[in-house]
Amino acid sequence: MSFSDLTPAAISTQPISVIAALTTTDIASLSQSQIDALTAAQFAAVSLADMGAISSLQAYTISSTALCGLTSAQLAAMSSASVEALEQNQVPGLTTAALAGLAPAELAGFVNNQIPYMTAAQIASLSTAQIQALGVNQLLTLTVPQLNALTTTQIAALTTDQVAGLEGKQFAAFTARQAAALTLADMAGLGTYQATSLSLAAISALNSAQIAAMTSTALGALSNAQIAAITTAAFAGISTAEIAGLTAYAAGQFPALTAAQIANLSTAQVAAITSGEILGITAAELHALSTAEVAVLTAQQVGTLTASQLGAFSGSQLAAVTTADIASIAATRITGLSNTALASLGSAQIAAIATALPSLTSAQVAALTTAALAGLTTAEWASLTNTQIAGLGTGQLAALTTAELADLGTGQYPGLSPADIAALTTAQIVSLGTASIQALSQSQVAALTKPQLAAMTLPDIGAITTLQAYVLSSTALAGLSSAQLAAMATTSVEALEQNQVPGLSVAALAGLAPAELAGFVNNQIPYLTTAQLASLSTAQVQALGVNQLLSLTVPQLNALTTTQIATLTTDQVAGLGSKQFAALSGPQAAALTTADAAGLTPAQIGFLAAPQIASLGSAQVAAMSATTVDALTSAQFSALGTKAVAVLTTAEVAALGSASITAMSTLQVAALTTTELSALTTAQVPFMTSAQIGALSTADVASLSTTQLGGFTYPQAMDFSLIQLHALNQAQFRAL
Repeated sequence: MSFSDLTPAAISTQPISVIAALTTTDIASLSQSQIDALTAAQFAAVSLADMGAISSLQAYTISSTALCGLTSAQLAAMSSASVEALEQNQVPGLTTAALAGLAPAELAGFVNNQIPYMTAAQIASLSTAQIQALGVNQLLTLTVPQLNALTTTQIAALTTDQVAGLEGKQFAAFTARQAAALTLADMAGLGTYQATSLSLAAISALNSAQIAAMTSTALGALSNAQIAAITTAAFAGISTAEIAGLTAYAAGQFPALTAAQIANLSTAQVAAITSGEILGITAAELHALSTAEVAVLTAQQVGTLTASQLGAFSGSQLAAVTTADIASIAATRITGLSNTALASLGSAQIAAIATALPSLTSAQVAALTTAALAGLTTAEWASLTNTQIAGLGTGQLAALTTAELADLGTGQYPGLSPADIAALTTAQIVSLGTASIQALSQSQVAALTKPQLAAMTLPDIGAITTLQAYVLSSTALAGLSSAQLAAMATTSVEALEQNQVPGLSVAALAGLAPAELAGFVNNQIPYLTTAQLASLSTAQVQALGVNQLLSLTVPQLNALTTTQIATLTTDQVAGLGSKQFAALSGPQAAALTTADAAGLTPAQIGFLAAPQIASLGSAQVAAMSATTVDALTSAQFSALGTKAVAVLTTAEVAALGSASITAMSTLQVAALTTTELSALTTAQVPFMTSAQIGALSTADVASLSTTQLGGFTYPQAMDFSLIQLHALNQAQFRAL
């Protein structure tokens, strides 16, 4: 019985030695069921020649278990037709060792329906030569797990034709490590569909050389998410042409770039960004640009930036923009710059955007440094609005040159705060000019300092209006010189209030002409300080009107010097009221001229107290009218000095009242001349006291007329001493 007559069951029990001894004829004669009955161990014993004799129909029935026993040599010995006859349930049974024996051409003979059933381990075991032998159609049959099983070495071994033949689903299955293994030639051959199929993980695994190898078409086809997935290091591989080729619309690739990618662009790449692309850069991405990158931006690029994009610039970034580039920023967009960024601009940059400055807000103008503002011309300063001027800080204003400040229009001055005005230097104040001075508001004028007011020219002082003068501080007024005060308009001087007048220095008051001082209104005079009053010249004092003098307070009157009192005209003295006369000190009363004394009325003399009366000199008393002397009270009369009494006229003596007669001291009586005594009437002598009679000298007694002696009463006659009586003649004695 031949081997082919054995049942399948019997076949499976045959010893290995029997199997090994089979001839090719024996093998070729076995039925499919007999072939299927062979075990792995039996198959391992089949000779190479016998393996070559296995037909395709027989191969079709080899069990996967039996196939596991095949060696690489046995598998290689099988005919191509037999290998190709292996089914999907058989292929996984081949060991990786067996597959290694297949020549590349033999592996290339695997039909398309066999490839998908190879295990991941089988796929990973293939040599680079075997991989390269696979046809495109074979590669297209690979499943995702099979593709994932390919090693980086195998991926790198793929030919450009193989890679080019892969479909999107294969590229989509590539892992990050596999994508990283693609050669530069592979990357250069990528089509748009293949490139767009790469996962984000795969894209992020690409290096700069691979990215650089991609065509602009393939790169341009990448989705926004893929573009964003390119690492910053890899992104450096994009050429300037490719940068310019990225889609720039709102939902395009360029806006999808990350801040990190933008920040890592080379200066050449930045310079290649198109105007359309620049609009797609987000604020965060712009903020990520280095100063070196900002510095290479072109005028066209900078001029394209929107206000919101400009707002993303930091101070260091804006400082890096060239003057030529910054000049391209339109006035409508410059408002987007942040205050922090504006603070970084230099004078040359400010000068470059001067025409756009009027568009800045007051807060933005306030952010500019004094060094930057130095770049503005006088005309450019003049172009700023009063609202912008209001935004300037005191330090910025202090940096203005006198020419720049002088060129500010009157319409700009309302923008200056009182604090700004107070911070101006004296040189700046001088540069303002009369028109600018008059343009200042009351609050601004009120802020002027003493040094500032002192520095003003006479024309500027003369330009101060009444409304402005009304608010000058007393501290500032203290800085006026005599020439300045004299230069001030009369109406402006008259506008000074009670709290301002005391601020005028005595030196300044000295500069007022008498007529100007006379222009002081009555409500100003009471607020002159005592030092101010005491400093007035005689001409100024004489220029004061009666109403002005009447407004003087007691301390002010007391402050007048005796020289000033002596210069008062008779009309001025005659116009003084009770308050003024009562306030005169003794020395002041003594300083009145005889003409003044002659003009004193009984009412005025009545306001003088005894100490004041006592200070009157004999000439003053002698100049008084009899009516005025007669108006003296007994207390006033008793205060007169003996010299004053000695110069009384006979009319004044005759006019003395009884109280005055009685009030005379013995010294006053003794001081009376015989002429004065002769003026006493019979109505007056009865009021003389015994002490007064005793004070009469014998010559005085002898000078009395018989009529006068007859006027004495009996008690008074008894008061005459014997010595006095001896001085009388018989007629006088009889009359007494």
